[in-house]
Amino acid sequence: IYDNHMEKQIEIEFKTLLDLNEYTYLDKYIFEGIKPIYQVNYYFDKKNKDLFMKKRMARIRKINEEYLFTLKTPLELGVQENEIILDKLDIMNVRLNELFQDINIKQEELKQITCSKTSRKEIIDKYGTWCLDYNNFSSSFDYELEYELHPQSDYDAAYKHYLKFLKQNNITFKQAKPKYIRALESQID
Repeated sequence: IYDNHMEKQIEIEFKTLLDLNEYTYLDKYIFEGIKPIYQVNYYFDKKNKDLFMKKRMARIRKINEEYLFTLKTPLELGVQENEIILDKLDIMNVRLNELFQDINIKQEELKQITCSKTSRKEIIDKYGTWCLDYNNFSSSFDYELEYELHPQSDYDAAYKHYLKFLKQNNITFKQAKPKYIRALESQID
């Protein structure tokens, strides 16, 4: 999917936290037989939380032995994602230099500030990808359902589809902060 260049995309997703009963129901009846994808998300920022203050997020995600760097920047609708495949967990990789220079961040000042581990099951349908997540943070865990829209999906139709799915499966919508924020809030000082 990715080669040595940077991929840019706009991510639009709907998400809700789940309680254990909702998660168990979805896992057993909707996502039954789907093999989980295990990922570790390493989040980076400067000591003064410069990226966080600019509402940006820098992450390296490890799935199996592959590493994907992502820089997220909020847009009016959704998030701009800049992604680069790396050969290892290395925020100092030279391929990231230009990206950080463009936003006036000195790479050498970045450090890993938190991480999360996720077991994810996915189902793709006509509007997007359903992601059933079990997330582990440093001092907590949670369950989440995300619906990541395909590029060019009709937003209104996809949102109605999402709400219909929640209703059909007796899921009560519970606002979910981004995983990055939940991971930060889980930190033990």
